Amino acid sequence: MSNEFTKNVDEEVRKVKANTETRDSFMDWEEKLAEERYYTDKEAREEERSSNISGVIQELNDDGMSKEQVIRIVSNSFKITKKEAQEYYDKELAIK
Repeated sequence: MSNEFTKNVDEEVRKVKANTETRDSFMDWEEKLAEERYYTDKEAREEERSSNISGVIQELNDDGMSKEQVIRIVSNSFKITKKEAQEYYDKELAIK
């Protein structure tokens, strides 16, 4: 039975490979799936980075550092512009 099943699967695989329309459709699907994974991973990394920046801002602020010091440290540490660091700072401390 297992041999018959394997034979049937092999035959179906040959049919799919031989049919260019099916093969192209499958390749398109694989590409879309890979693209979706890429953007999902990228979004997760961006969320994690944003969370890390917010945490550092909160810690530095809690330690009594001035707004300017926090912005300079965050900008340098995370390789972002001072304007971006200022936006994170304003967003983080406006929430609290």
